Amino acid sequence: GELTVTTDIDGIRLLVSPKVVEPNHHSRRLLRLTGIGANENQARAMLNDLDSFRSAPEIAEVDELDESQAARRWLDEVYKPLIQAIPENLNRKLEPGQIFYEFAEHRRTMARARQRDIPTMEAIAYFIVDYLANLPDEIRYVDSEKF
Repeated sequence: GELTVTTDIDGIRLLVSPKVVEPNHHSRRLLRLTGIGANENQARAMLNDLDSFRSAPEIAEVDELDESQAARRWLDEVYKPLIQAIPENLNRKLEPGQIFYEFAEHRRTMARARQRDIPTMEAIAYFIVDYLANLPDEIRYVDSEKF
C-alpha cells in the first residue's frame, strides 16, 4: 500500500493515512499514463519521479498540468532522453524499466552527496559513465524445453 503523511501548520501533529491498493496498481497506472510496461517496483519509482517532476517549482509555477499532461512532458523530458542516451554497446546491460529504476536511485545518491538537485542531462551522463558502463550484460535465460 501507500501512505499519505501530513503535518499541521506548526509541524506538531502527524497524520498518517494508509492507503491499500490492489496488486499491480502502480504498473497499471504507469501503463495508462505513459504506455510504459514495468514491474511494480519499477513503476512505483517512475511514478514517484513523475510526481516529483510535476511538483518541481519550474513546472508547477509555470504550468498547471493535469496528471496526463505531466506524464507526457515527463516522458519527453526525462524518460526518453535517458533511454535514448544509452549508447548501443550498453543496451544489453539492463532492460529499460530497470535502467530507469537504477537511474533514479543513482540520481538521488548523487543529489544527497552533492547537496543539490542534479539536472536530468547531467545525471544521465554520470549514470552512464559511473554506473551502467560498469555492469555486466544482462543475461536472459530461456528454458528451451518449455517452448
